[in-house]
Amino acid sequence: MAENTEKKALYRQIKILGMIFFIPVLLAACPIGGFFLGDYLKRRFDFPAYIILVCLTLGFFAGILETIRIVKLVTTIDNKEKQGHGGAGTA
Repeated sequence: MAENTEKKALYRQIKILGMIFFIPVLLAACPIGGFFLGDYLKRRFDFPAYIILVCLTLGFFAGILETIRIVKLVTTIDNKEKQGHGGAGTA
């Protein structure tokens, strides 16, 4: 039984690390995607050149919002883990 609990804790930690290591990729990919979207819109639909800057900025903010969401999720998972271990050891 204790071995199963240890495995769950290990998998939870791996899940948290995976989410945290994904943040830099996300912060780089969102603005790059925004740039390419803006460039596509400029060439395809003949939008003004500043559309690239607008899409790049939107991509940057999307990356920040997603990073905040991931940090909140990681915090929630970590808090649940701490609460679960605190109650199990006292009984």
